[in-house]
Amino acid sequence: MIIEILLFPTVGMPVYTLRGYSLRWQVASPDHTRNLSEGDIPLPTLAPASQWTNEIEFPIPAEEYIIKLSIMRPTGFSVINYSYNAEGEVIP
Repeated sequence: MIIEILLFPTVGMPVYTLRGYSLRWQVASPDHTRNLSEGDIPLPTLAPASQWTNEIEFPIPAEEYIIKLSIMRPTGFSVINYSYNAEGEVIP
């Protein structure tokens, strides 16, 4: 499966140039007990109000899964986190 990521740094993100940040993604079981696939994508330097697009490709699991996305600071702490079900709906 291929999912497209479109990042708008002004939505829930700091309002300064982002340097050294990364997108951490994870495909996991809905109960978060098993990690099925994961990766980190370094983000380019992003000025305020700029956009970034990329694709993540992973094999579709045979079982139910969720997709977790996190924007990570260079220090290793997350700035923002989102989770989606297999249909692409946000999980609150």
